[in-house]
Amino acid sequence: LSRVIHDKYVITEDLAIAVHLPTSTWRPVDGPSQISQELRGSRTTSDSTIPTSAGATKVVGKVFAPLN
Repeated sequence: LSRVIHDKYVITEDLAIAVHLPTSTWRPVDGPSQISQELRGSRTTSDSTIPTSAGATKVVGKVFAPLN
């Protein structure tokens, strides 16, 4: 698909976004608050997500060299 779009319109930039569901290694909550020891102030797993680079974006240039 990238090749077809590139041949027709010429891709100059790309942006890849991947969204992953929480895994079993993520804690459901950070833990109780240091002050009140209540879980109510803790963050949920979805709020604790940290953006990071993914290997998929690095592979695009290897799969289709003109996009490198």
